Amino acid sequence: MSLPLALDRADVADYLSALFLVYLILIFIRILLSWIPRMPYNPALSAVVNFVHEVTDPYLNIFRRVLPSVGGGGFALDLTIAEPRLAASVINYGHLVTDPAAIAKIGTPILGNFGAQDRGIPPADVRAFDQALKKAGKSSDLKIYAGAGHAFMNPNNKGGYRTTAAEDAWGRIDQFLARALRPS
Repeated sequence: MSLPLALDRADVADYLSALFLVYLILIFIRILLSWIPRMPYNPALSAVVNFVHEVTDPYLNIFRRVLPSVGGGGFALDLTIAEPRLAASVINYGHLVTDPAAIAKIGTPILGNFGAQDRGIPPADVRAFDQALKKAGKSSDLKIYAGAGHAFMNPNNKGGYRTTAAEDAWGRIDQFLARALRPS
């Protein structure tokens, strides 16, 4: 003889409330993880991080499509100059510097991806930045993509997204970070 399972509205409300709270905590963890520049590889930690990404990214992607880009390319260089503990820096179409004092503070290898038609960061500025880095003995790998403008890697950039250039740039980023962040 089986007993019927009796749930009332309060039970359902409590369950949904708990589920909502757990999801908010996962989103908070996802946000915190996005601020960690270098996470050591550990299979268990990797499984947890992947779970958090898989659970929260579908929801967060809705907002990523709606919210405009915050122009974070320049933040990468600012952080690279301000934070000597970084292991690597990737700059995708962000503002650049040539001031020797600022360049001297850079302690990481730099990978950069820029568009030849970017009116905000013209190729001459990219080349000047690269020359300043080389002159100071800094490691850099900067690439200027022909036919690409600003934010060419952003698929939400209607009319400006360049599939081939974006795929190449993402491949370069993956290879660069795999080398730079390899545990020693």
